[in-house]
Amino acid sequence: MKKIIENIMPMSAPWGGPESMSFLSALTSLTMHIQHYNGDEPIYCPNGQGLCYQCNRCKSTPLQRNHEALYHYHLAVSGLGVFAPHNEEKNNDYDKIAEESMPDYIDFTLTFLGYRYATTDSVEGKEKLRARIVASIDNNIPVLMKSSDSGCLWSIVTGYDQNGDILMGYDGNADLFSSDNWFDAFASAIFFEKGMKPVMSANKAISRMISVLETTAQKGDDITLAKYLQKNNIFGNMSQTELREIYDYTAAIIGYYAEARCFTGNALCNALKGTYLRIEHVYERQFPNKLELNGKLLRVAEYFQNSHDVCSWGAWKTMKYEFTYPSDETVEAFRSEDIRLEVSEYLLNLAQNDRCALKELKECI
Repeated sequence: MKKIIENIMPMSAPWGGPESMSFLSALTSLTMHIQHYNGDEPIYCPNGQGLCYQCNRCKSTPLQRNHEALYHYHLAVSGLGVFAPHNEEKNNDYDKIAEESMPDYIDFTLTFLGYRYATTDSVEGKEKLRARIVASIDNNIPVLMKSSDSGCLWSIVTGYDQNGDILMGYDGNADLFSSDNWFDAFASAIFFEKGMKPVMSANKAISRMISVLETTAQKGDDITLAKYLQKNNIFGNMSQTELREIYDYTAAIIGYYAEARCFTGNALCNALKGTYLRIEHVYERQFPNKLELNGKLLRVAEYFQNSHDVCSWGAWKTMKYEFTYPSDETVEAFRSEDIRLEVSEYLLNLAQNDRCALKELKECI
């Protein structure tokens, strides 16, 4: 027996994106299906600074734009939008780092959004898992599944064949998959029930952002990395392999800030326009005219946008980063004290933008 749930949007935004957190991207594809998004929902356009009127300058379809905006929303409420993925191993696997550093983010996000769900792991056994997956697909509800082969890379299971011996769907690389050995790499799965509980109040999401930003500030990893880049004596004797490792790690940290802070700012702007977060209803008593709250959240969005437009892109330009495997010459240039000092200043500015955003957010609750 075979069944495929039709018209599920691929995760990871293959049309442009980006959507780096595979769980949140898979959740977005599932949400689009369960809540029957059709592309008509009003969304904020970061280019036009207002609601999207489908000018098509971004070359995305209405459904694709909704997917991106909803991903931004999930990124914001989960706390990952203001997360800093520093780690001692200099690992750039954002999913793995997030689950190790913020192990509650999946439960928090699903609970905030009002989902009824259950999580299971391989202890349940292949046959029971297969039966549950088949039942969920038959009920027209996709399953989110994590693979042990790829760190914390999530996928969305949208169909099955041969009574569930073969599973199909989209993986974190936005590729269609069909697998008969899915259990060999199975780590965990999330099953969803029909019917939603009320979405939690937006101040819970803002409190979450505050908590994550406070933790980031206390750890001070951005400042630590910036100071490390300023140590000229270390880089002069560093091997090419070690230099490439710190170059790649620095570029990845900056890249996460560029994406996550910008998209969180977009989510806040969606809230100000009355979509997704609908903050104006939550804070009606505290801010009767809404202007004070709007001003604070707009300033937060501006700090985050500066982290994207000025700090991250400025640092990448200094590093001659071009989103491809960097040449030996590009990496070797990172030994230059002038280049590293300039990049370190951008990192300090990223940390400063986070501190300013934190101050504004604290005044919103």
